[in-house]
Amino acid sequence: MLRFKTGRTPSGTAARIFAGLIFIIFAGGLTKRALPEMFASRPAKDAGIPGAARIEVILPATGVAPCSLNVFSTPLAWFDGAVYTVSVEEPSGPDNGIDLRTFVWKGVRQKSGKWLWTKKLIENRTLHDRYHTGPSIGIDRYGYIHVAYNMHNMPWQYAVSKRPGDISSFEFRGERLNMEELELVEWKNLTPFARFGTSAIPGTQITYPAFFNDRYENLYVTYRFATHPGLKWKKRGFAGAIARYDPDKRSWRALGGRVSVSSGQALLPEGLESSDIAAFAYRDGWSVYLLRLFFDVENHMHISWLWRKGGAGKDCSDPCYLCSKDSGRTYIGADATEWLPPMHPGQAGVAQGAVAGKKFYAPAQVTADAVGRPLMLLNPMGLPRILVRPDKEGIWAVAENSPRGASAIYIDDAGTKWAFATGITVFRKNVQTGFKWQTVYSEPSGRFGYPKILPLPRKKRILVYAQSLDGSQIKIFSIRTGY
Repeated sequence: MLRFKTGRTPSGTAARIFAGLIFIIFAGGLTKRALPEMFASRPAKDAGIPGAARIEVILPATGVAPCSLNVFSTPLAWFDGAVYTVSVEEPSGPDNGIDLRTFVWKGVRQKSGKWLWTKKLIENRTLHDRYHTGPSIGIDRYGYIHVAYNMHNMPWQYAVSKRPGDISSFEFRGERLNMEELELVEWKNLTPFARFGTSAIPGTQITYPAFFNDRYENLYVTYRFATHPGLKWKKRGFAGAIARYDPDKRSWRALGGRVSVSSGQALLPEGLESSDIAAFAYRDGWSVYLLRLFFDVENHMHISWLWRKGGAGKDCSDPCYLCSKDSGRTYIGADATEWLPPMHPGQAGVAQGAVAGKKFYAPAQVTADAVGRPLMLLNPMGLPRILVRPDKEGIWAVAENSPRGASAIYIDDAGTKWAFATGITVFRKNVQTGFKWQTVYSEPSGRFGYPKILPLPRKKRILVYAQSLDGSQIKIFSIRTGY
């Protein structure tokens, strides 16, 4: 039997972390499915809804491990016409709790309209963790594939393809963990990783890695990390980071302000008594949750995140927003106030009016229209999901409820708003719909949720990744915009 875990904190509260996430409700048994290393999917016809967007099924419903939900990661990437994704699948042999298999997938559209898929095993020691060890995938502007996986407060588990657009071989660029260390994490909820971090991406004790590309295909990654990994759990200082990749130097640079670290707070390189590390958001006694990025038509970077006081947990607060118009050198709020990272709680906040003082679930999202005006999706506890945006003075207010509780949003370059809800159901709103939400696609089975989207503005397409409500299958389709 697979063992479900909801968190992984040395304080012993792991079993309670995220247990109350009301937006993740599912039931169902376990399915064991073995997928071929290569198979083809059939082309799909348009959705039979008047005025509907053109829908193409890219990856049909495909079996995965139900004990791994892709809630917090970024499971889609695109490069040169190919679609890439990641999956966590069941063990190939007897279950020991540290044996799920993480795969990278590549799909190529054939002349016939069918999609031909291949996949590559990246890790066969993936921990059984319901929400945290799901992989994220990204591609740099030269086509190299980056995958981060199997981490909850652990050193970077990170690999890069050896050739552009080729998933057949990868170079590991993280910190290797032995089975004894993995067992400490899985069975004793211990994360004894005090070393400062020696991976290609700065930081250690990583959670929630997510990849994003700007309009010029530059690759960014966001994540949470421990600034002082050698201290007791509540004093480790879990900060939020944004790093940018330089494909010429094959190196990552973390954006933000510096946080000092002494030899008593981390295991530093030999000979160093002190050092520092870059953090975008950090405050002693607080944890940063789910930094998300969106790049508008001017390539301005819009950033959202939340905080939680006192360490890990489901109830977050202080949703925040900033914008950088120069690739992370300077930052301004919606009211044009300039800010210098690392950001602190209470700075650049957006929760005003009806939602002031509320608690929120961590998943949130930001998008922006053609003139750079942001729109955020928030998930207040005990209330429907809401869309908030600033007025001309930069004062944030609730614009409306998210349609049918949609958990993913996007504004395309033509100004059409898109929303993706459980079902999967897709909505749009623009002048053609009378500025009312119109259903443009509804998954016939109605049994998929957890939508993750990857907009492709130049292609006027949105890639949509969904996982069945019982966690046992994933599927990918695309939807045409620009109509």
